[in-house]
Amino acid sequence: MKIALPIIIILFMSSVGELFAQKKSVQDTWHIAGVLPSNNQQKEGLGLAGPITGISGNRLLVAGGANFPDGMPWQGGKKIFHNKVYSFKKRGQKLSLVTDEYQLPENIAYAASCSTPKGVLYAGGESEKGISDKVFLLKWDHYASAVIIESLPALPLAVSNASAISYNNIVYVLGGETQEGVSNMLWVIDLNDIHAGWSQLPSMPKQISHGVFVAIKSSGILKLYMVGGRRKTSQGISELYNTVYEFNVLQQKWSELAPLPYPLSAGTGVATKNGNILLFGGDRGTTFSKVENYLSLINKAPTQLEKEELVLKKNQVLLSHPGFSQEILLYNIQTQSTKMAGLIPYPTPVTTNAFYWGKEVVIPTGEIKAGIRTSQILMAKISRL
Repeated sequence: MKIALPIIIILFMSSVGELFAQKKSVQDTWHIAGVLPSNNQQKEGLGLAGPITGISGNRLLVAGGANFPDGMPWQGGKKIFHNKVYSFKKRGQKLSLVTDEYQLPENIAYAASCSTPKGVLYAGGESEKGISDKVFLLKWDHYASAVIIESLPALPLAVSNASAISYNNIVYVLGGETQEGVSNMLWVIDLNDIHAGWSQLPSMPKQISHGVFVAIKSSGILKLYMVGGRRKTSQGISELYNTVYEFNVLQQKWSELAPLPYPLSAGTGVATKNGNILLFGGDRGTTFSKVENYLSLINKAPTQLEKEELVLKKNQVLLSHPGFSQEILLYNIQTQSTKMAGLIPYPTPVTTNAFYWGKEVVIPTGEIKAGIRTSQILMAKISRL
């Protein structure tokens, strides 16, 4: 096996017809473009939560991630972290695996990752060793037909489930879970001057993880948007966000915009060509909050019998998990309003990324129910928004 060495709604609807028109704007183009391969004789792999994903050299790279190959966690299954790198190319509407022969320097999942002109950057994440501060750049080298991995300056703070976005060769990393809690710090690095390392920008007003992070340039001013997300508290119960925050890079100032109609976390999203935000799926938190509350009660239960009864109830909630939202929401930045823009006609993953590959949006692998991953790589052409 080759190893690439590090080289330095409230939905306002006047009629059913209007809703159908909104759905059709994106729904009719979604398709399963490919799947992650299996390590055994199965046709498809188990899929990955928290993968590193992005585009480099017109290749889709999917790397790292975590899953439960030996059973669900509430049945004793152990979370396994991975380091394999998959490279795919487009063939019409389908994806073809180019290689899976390369490995990351170490197992990692839940890193912040984004596509840049220089490759796919990933920062932080976690593994069986704990939370990481390491940063790497994955590049597809056409001449060598190989994945090259370059080590970059480490983050000033080890984080997992943070968010990353790039604009040209400037990369921003926001929030994330730390050893002590949740961060609200915003870091930036210029890939044209990596020796300068990471600089800290004004922190977001809220500590946050699992949000959707996009960059939009309008009237010559770059602004960053953090939508939804959550924060795990010291009591183990997460605060779920429906908030929308805007960071004006020129003014170095945060502003809070009108919120979403309901909380969303761990979903994906992209900026539209006309400067708005599309949100794909996400966790509205109903089952998530029930499980966290059961875990809190289990920790406080005075007897072993009560603990066992609560564990059974918690496991039943997990077994009956309905999956995550399949809704597509359009957030209009000018009017600060949200409307439904469609439905994804497949189980819609969380703890992954959405991004453009040419004119198409890609959502690779991810988690579709508690403990369950999908190997599917979804794609859609967003043509009428």
